[in-house]
Amino acid sequence: MYLVISQIAFLWFVAPPLGSFTALLSFISLFRMLDTFDSAMNCHFLYYYMVTNYTNPLTLTGPW
Repeated sequence: MYLVISQIAFLWFVAPPLGSFTALLSFISLFRMLDTFDSAMNCHFLYYYMVTNYTNPLTLTGPW
């Protein structure tokens, strides 16, 4: 996702189309923040279930 957003930003700065610069900048910033948050949560979940609770398989049957 970072690659796609970075390519959009690069293409915008090379040849900006007619339109609102702040709208595109907000769009890119929002998606980068969401992608960063998603990556952080994935790392947290993987660490929690695969490292912290390695010998405790009952955590997988937790409250879903």
